[in-house]
Amino acid sequence: MARSIFLLAILSAGCRESALDAVKEMRRLACNADPAAFFSHVDRNAIADAEIAVLRAKEDSEASKLHPLLQASYREGAESGIPGLRRTVEESLAKWEDDIKRGNAGDLCQMSIVDAKEVENTADVHFRTPSGKDRTWRLSRFDKRWLVVKLVH
Repeated sequence: MARSIFLLAILSAGCRESALDAVKEMRRLACNADPAAFFSHVDRNAIADAEIAVLRAKEDSEASKLHPLLQASYREGAESGIPGLRRTVEESLAKWEDDIKRGNAGDLCQMSIVDAKEVENTADVHFRTPSGKDRTWRLSRFDKRWLVVKLVH
């Protein structure tokens, strides 16, 4: 009995989905015009948080060029733009969802995967669209499931 459990554990560990498998599944779901299933692989909040982090890094860099007395005001102004950025990210994801729903996911359906680098619970999957655009999605593993958490610039 113990041997059977051990073999089952080894087999199930070997069947764990990779980040590349998740992206291939997302491609299939986009081609099938199934936005709900496609976006079940997307962490919308993490994507918005990643975009905000990019904005903050840029703002910090710009603020560091200012006189120290002006830096706090500059950063405060930048922080006030964050709710708008979060809304813009959500609107962009909603538009993407609508495109998939209407069957306008040609770039996703025909994307060719260039490479995937997976390190523990994080992976970057690089692909090229038929229109020649190179894209990278960062994925993180949550339990046995991979989710897109950042659209890498």
